[in-house]
Amino acid sequence: MVGTLKNGIVVILCAVCICSAGYAQDEKAFLPKVSYTGDVINNFSGGGRRSLQYMGLLDVGFQLNTEAARWWKGGTFSAEVLSTHGKGVSATTIYDMQAICSIEAGNHALLAWELWYHQQLGRFGIRGGLMNITDDFMCQPFTDAFSGSSYGTFPTLSLNYSLPNYPTAGLGLAASYQINANWSALTALFNGRVADIDEDRFNMKWRANPRKDGVLSMTELKYVSDSTQFPAHMFGIGAVYHNKRFPSIRDVERSYANNYTFYAFGEHDFYQREGRTAGAFLQGSYAVKNRNVAYGYSAVGLIASGFFSRSRTDVAGIGLTQLYYQSAEEDGVRDRTEHTIEVFVRYNLNKYVTIKPTFYTIFSHPKTVVTAAMVEFGINLF
Repeated sequence: MVGTLKNGIVVILCAVCICSAGYAQDEKAFLPKVSYTGDVINNFSGGGRRSLQYMGLLDVGFQLNTEAARWWKGGTFSAEVLSTHGKGVSATTIYDMQAICSIEAGNHALLAWELWYHQQLGRFGIRGGLMNITDDFMCQPFTDAFSGSSYGTFPTLSLNYSLPNYPTAGLGLAASYQINANWSALTALFNGRVADIDEDRFNMKWRANPRKDGVLSMTELKYVSDSTQFPAHMFGIGAVYHNKRFPSIRDVERSYANNYTFYAFGEHDFYQREGRTAGAFLQGSYAVKNRNVAYGYSAVGLIASGFFSRSRTDVAGIGLTQLYYQSAEEDGVRDRTEHTIEVFVRYNLNKYVTIKPTFYTIFSHPKTVVTAAMVEFGINLF
């Protein structure tokens, strides 16, 4: 009964939004999204074996602005589904902890990704529904072009918690407040566990049982300089808290009443001239060590645009990440580290198609070095 009702709500909401598009499209009320990303990746050395693999992601959705549709002010509906294919190079070949390809998800014909409503009331905003943390938290423009998963969601979160992070989504409620022109605050509550997409074929089993699963909360404070200011910069700090018990990493007979993680990030745009820009970014995170596999993470990098094409639409970057984690081995739990270097250049072939060659070097235990290359193409129709 619950599943039937949920599916009915989804169909009704989608139908209402689509039916409104006919008269609202001229006013930009209905914003469709259709994009495809394909990755061809090969490891030249290291890993379990050499392998040439292909992974793909189809992303289809829409947003409906209620004000532009002449319904009411400040409202936005959003619905989005994903389709993924490819076994995944990290899961089958390289065996790295940080997942160098951010679209890796396995073969899933259809996954529910977003279905939420946002209402803006002056400086205050509230959003609820099926969501993921990547839309609002740890967002940095400089790191968007990188392919490594760690740049988007820090591994001190993705490896330690069951949370709504690609390719899974979860029910949540988020509130934001624009303190002034530069400062903003955001907090969100999610069910403490998300469904396993290997068992939930379409990601339609939306868990809502905080008594059993606990509650995952995230809070972030962010500063963004004025868009006309140079040099431009932004930074943010955040915290994650889970209220359920977590087992000890090194003592099987012990557990802890809760779990928490802290993180920070920032970027600085230090060069602008004749359509060319350059900047640097930093990331860092710490999770309490006695109950988390991944307890430390840091990243640093440079990003530049407009240096490699006449159109000034190219983007190039180099990033270095370092992960500190604990590994269960035959002689006990050991502290390990993993370092990755990512170098890329992304070109816009036209307004719809991009291509991005990327090179990776991964240093992990014990004295293992993996080198890999990837060519990614993107098609964005809307």
